Amino acid sequence: MVSVQSPPGGREVPYARVLLLPAMLMAAATGAAVASVTPPARPAVTWCGAVATLMVI
Repeated sequence: MVSVQSPPGGREVPYARVLLLPAMLMAAATGAAVASVTPPARPAVTWCGAVATLMVI
């Protein structure tokens, strides 16, 4: 009789780890955008960046 099993030592990446890099990149892009705009526009850019980061996650 033949037994079907998964190969030993399967390297499955945890789901949270897969989402970490895109979230970090979006946070860095948001920070750069906030730093590059004038002070009156910073709250709007911050909110848009936060929403975009949450959408990536």
